[in-house]
Amino acid sequence: MDYKNIIEELRKYKTFLQVDVVNAYDSRGRHYGGQRYDAWKKEFNKFLDNQLLGESENLSRKLYKIVVAVKPGESDVEMFWREDGDIIVSYIDSLILDLSSGNYHPIEASNEKNTGNSTDIDVVPR
Repeated sequence: MDYKNIIEELRKYKTFLQVDVVNAYDSRGRHYGGQRYDAWKKEFNKFLDNQLLGESENLSRKLYKIVVAVKPGESDVEMFWREDGDIIVSYIDSLILDLSSGNYHPIEASNEKNTGNSTDIDVVPR
């Protein structure tokens, strides 16, 4: 199967996350940044569900947290990047590598659903 168009879209989602979502956190803080991240995540999960069945659940499992630690002096954008941004970019890079090298193996979606919503976590100071 040719994944060229999917790889191109993955790169666009990655750039949008690294530029627009990060800028939203950096310029207007966690509330606005969180809204932009949630909108990005909703569209990205929809893309994954339509193109690579089961991958949105795979990503949600990687992002799921019970508790998020806040480091003293850490900015909103630094916390976002440490907790989710770096994980997502690494996931996208790895997925692109697997798709382009022919090493991608489709996964089956499970019946268990982890939404990965921001309401699933508690923030506690470290």
